[in-house]
Amino acid sequence: GALIASLTRAGAAVIALDILFAEPTNPESDRALAAAIEKAPPTVLAADETLEETPHVTQLIRTDPLDLLLAAGADPGVAAVSLNRDGIMRRLPFRPDGFAATALNLWRTAIGKPPVKLTAIPEGSPYYLQFFGPPRSYPTVSYYQALAPEEFLPPGIFKNRVVMIGKAVKD
Repeated sequence: GALIASLTRAGAAVIALDILFAEPTNPESDRALAAAIEKAPPTVLAADETLEETPHVTQLIRTDPLDLLLAAGADPGVAAVSLNRDGIMRRLPFRPDGFAATALNLWRTAIGKPPVKLTAIPEGSPYYLQFFGPPRSYPTVSYYQALAPEEFLPPGIFKNRVVMIGKAVKD
């Protein structure tokens, strides 16, 4: 909640947390997070989809964020990805309700542009991820810096931007 409040004060246009808030922690903490989301710009919370196969049935199970957080105004975005056999993701798991697609359209709406009509890319498509530069080509900041950007970061660093929060990836 404190991070969301800090990013809100710093002018973020969209806050996207690649964190699955599907289980209640304690009522006070959950309410505090919901209160921060209510006052925040559009906020995306990770959702998940898992394919479970047994000898008797194959089913797709979707896990959304807590109802309390959705009622506060958060939008769910499916953050599940499929890796190649060697553990590397090469194809974009593009879907209209995906995490990045949801953040993109919320940002476009926030800056006064119409949302993009997104369609799913068929399984096995030739669309590969394109990497434009070495690790850290996209600006990253530490959690403590985002909690107090006025103290640790250049002015306006989050202004009108999509701020994605998630686990840091090693270079």
